[in-house]
Amino acid sequence: DVERSRGLGDVYKRQDLKLNREFFGASPPSIFVGRFGYPNVSVGPLVAYSVDSQLSDSPNYWISKNLDISNILKYRTHLIGSVFKQNVKERGKLWQEVSEITLSTKPVDTEVKFKDVPKVRTIFDAYLAPLGLSGKVEKIKVVDNPKIPDIIYRIYEERIDTEKSIAILMKKFDIYYISRLLSAGILGIKKKIVPTRWSITAADSIASDIVLQEVKKFENIDDIMVYFNSYLDNRFAIILLPSKWSFELVEVYIPGCIWLNKNSTIHVVSDCERYMKRDGYAKNTGGAYYAARFSVAEHLLKIKRQATVIVLRVVGENYWAPLGVWVIIESVKKALSRKPYIAESLNDAINHACEMCNVRKEVWINSSKMLREVKEQTKLVEWFP
Repeated sequence: DVERSRGLGDVYKRQDLKLNREFFGASPPSIFVGRFGYPNVSVGPLVAYSVDSQLSDSPNYWISKNLDISNILKYRTHLIGSVFKQNVKERGKLWQEVSEITLSTKPVDTEVKFKDVPKVRTIFDAYLAPLGLSGKVEKIKVVDNPKIPDIIYRIYEERIDTEKSIAILMKKFDIYYISRLLSAGILGIKKKIVPTRWSITAADSIASDIVLQEVKKFENIDDIMVYFNSYLDNRFAIILLPSKWSFELVEVYIPGCIWLNKNSTIHVVSDCERYMKRDGYAKNTGGAYYAARFSVAEHLLKIKRQATVIVLRVVGENYWAPLGVWVIIESVKKALSRKPYIAESLNDAINHACEMCNVRKEVWINSSKMLREVKEQTKLVEWFP
């Protein structure tokens, strides 16, 4: 509770910043595209105030330095959302400036003139990293040369479909840059601006599908492996089983976490898929599902094996502010970069995972379709002594 009050206190201090209608700063680069009022949405660049702009939108850096929630909020709440209304199919003068910022791989110095002085409008979202200040824009001007890779112009001009574009981009750029391009309406044949929340999940989903096309050609892994990582009181245990590709995410919310008050009972949700791609959206776990699936798929491609993968995420009471699905992407990636525990049986793997995550075995098993299915498979009976 002390950390929680300190973190939120730092957000509210943004009200004391000495801001004017005219502002000069660097964009990380980053943009925001809202979803309310679609297809006429709020869009604009995020411009940093008094912090290193690149670090204000850098999940890789945050987890590498093991930054806590309060310190991440300090970076994020020093970003000013410079927004204006835009139809997703149109390309106005202001948007031309924004698109240059979006395409850049390095911070972009930007001048912004607001209609009024920016105000504190802190946005917390399960999908997006938090946002602090925002103001309605009158004018945006890029004042230096954005660093835009030549391949981006080629993809845009040749009108390559979205999946092929992402497949090309994945060879050189990370998922965050790809998501930003998708949001800015740079990718696809029928180009249109995509709300940030939607583009994040779409990028994770499409990129995963591309990777899994290769993964499914590989041999199965040989052992039952358990990986673990804990960050920001998000505890991840990942079990890999020697079988064909299938995937499940089970999320356990502990009372006192951001989504449950302390007087609640433990809440569990899950989604899964078999060898073939699932038919519909993973509505129970949402963007977290596709974020975890992406990091898992990348790992399997790296080791050139396929597996049945069951991810357990336990969200503890010290996760008091939602920071976005990057927490899942980076935490799962970090877990899979570590040396795994080699289990003697599936029961051993489950026991080890539950011990590491500090959750009762029954909580997980009763909510996991995949574990029940594995138990019923004759070829895996020997795993249950």
